[in-house]
Amino acid sequence: MATVEMGMADYFLQGFGSILPDEHPARTDLMQAPRWGKEKHTGLVAYELTELTVDWLQELVGGEGGNKEVLDNLPPPNTDLEGRRRRILEVQTTGPRSRDASEHALKVQELFSEGRLFPEAERAGACFYFLLVGRETIDDALATEATRQAAEINKLGNRHDPEDPADSAERS
Repeated sequence: MATVEMGMADYFLQGFGSILPDEHPARTDLMQAPRWGKEKHTGLVAYELTELTVDWLQELVGGEGGNKEVLDNLPPPNTDLEGRRRRILEVQTTGPRSRDASEHALKVQELFSEGRLFPEAERAGACFYFLLVGRETIDDALATEATRQAAEINKLGNRHDPEDPADSAERS
């Protein structure tokens, strides 16, 4: 079970695992995946996740024969949530995977706007699952791909901001 100390990458993996069928072998693999803890700059990671879920959805839409460009040039998630929602809703009829992924992508956008970063990361994990299914990723590779993506999220969260005064004080 997730705790407050867990970072967004860990919540991402938890959300990914929650979509897997109960007896799926990737569940065991995910239980053995590294845990990263709390990231710095979670606001930056949260913003990136809103963008990543749209990118993943866009890939699925194209894979299901839809217009890949319909989600291009979305307004920023912190300025026009309704504009983003309307555009994401347009792709729900493209296909079954796009519909499922768009529901998670919509929730990611909403959770971001509410500042609920860890639930947002869980929903992003679920959205990523549908992308991998759309890519026809073999079952044995699901946990590996999810862990790789979580590691990328963790790297984003642990980048040091050159403008961070705490970092400057540590260096001097």
